[in-house]
Amino acid sequence: MNQPTTPTTPVSVANFRHSAFIAIEDVRLQSAIEGATGKFRLSREAALAKMPLAESRRDQLKAIRAETLANLDVYLRQFEQQATAAGRMSTGPKRPNKPATSSCASPNSTGVSLVTKSKSMVTEEIHLNTALEEAGIQPVETDLGEWIIQLADEPPSHIIGPAIHKTRQQVAALFSEQVGRELPADDIPQLTAEARRLLRQKFLQAGMGISGGNMLIAETGTLVLVENEGNARLTTSAPAVHVALVGIEKMARTWADAAVWLSLLARSATGQPMSIYTSFITGPVPRGRPRRVARSAFLFAGQRPSPTFGHAVSGSVGVHPLWGVPECLPRVSRGGRPCLWLSLQRPHRRGYFAAVVRQR
Repeated sequence: MNQPTTPTTPVSVANFRHSAFIAIEDVRLQSAIEGATGKFRLSREAALAKMPLAESRRDQLKAIRAETLANLDVYLRQFEQQATAAGRMSTGPKRPNKPATSSCASPNSTGVSLVTKSKSMVTEEIHLNTALEEAGIQPVETDLGEWIIQLADEPPSHIIGPAIHKTRQQVAALFSEQVGRELPADDIPQLTAEARRLLRQKFLQAGMGISGGNMLIAETGTLVLVENEGNARLTTSAPAVHVALVGIEKMARTWADAAVWLSLLARSATGQPMSIYTSFITGPVPRGRPRRVARSAFLFAGQRPSPTFGHAVSGSVGVHPLWGVPECLPRVSRGGRPCLWLSLQRPHRRGYFAAVVRQR
């Protein structure tokens, strides 16, 4: 199954303006986006209206986030210590000895030829799919919207709904190409069933799963994932290796802080009281279980956040902004030898970043 990835050639201002003009004049596209984002907005307003003292809770979270960001180094160290105590953690070099390129380790050194991915805006920023393909590793997006746009060779149009600009006819055409027969555009259950069947095969075949992360809890060294499809749970549990790429501004000091955050997160994004799946990953699978997982974490500190950065992050629960990432990601070691090298195509201007890795 061919899995295209979005080209990483920088877009000029002229090209951007030309593309924007075409998009603005596309009535179908504008209608689809306005309908979806309008629904998100109304759902958010309704969910917060039903929540007692919603504005007070938002102010509470803003204060929590401000204190956390002001002392981020402290909580990063605490997260590292607790994650180490819960399993196994090793820290890679702050910067590699080679310049940033669009390279990964070859499949010969990783032992991985297929990677499943759950939704991660950080990996979109760093063009990870392209880097993996250049290393001979096939990335497969498993979030339904992300998979649709991967098949279409397009970037996501929205953080929550990456394929909201696609019609069901366009989706049916993409799926039909994958299954080798025509699928009816009006039969949504059949389309989703075919997607489930194809992606389930990839979950079982993948040697590595790559996820994002909604929070890092310093108190226990825990990674938090919030989703509605269940694909992130399969991505983090089925393959032998799990790598989570998370902006470390997602740090929460304690489980109590995380609870405040979670009480607003889904309401502010999709209008749900809580997402269907909320996963907490702490340490390896215990001894004696069929699969034992050792967990490592790599923390990177780039340029410290400015006051404007901190204010924006602490006050933007419903926006889910994309923040910076460092020049590169670390070597990931298994048994003392490198098993993965990830790096960017070009330096990024700013960024705090964390890569959390666990291996079976």
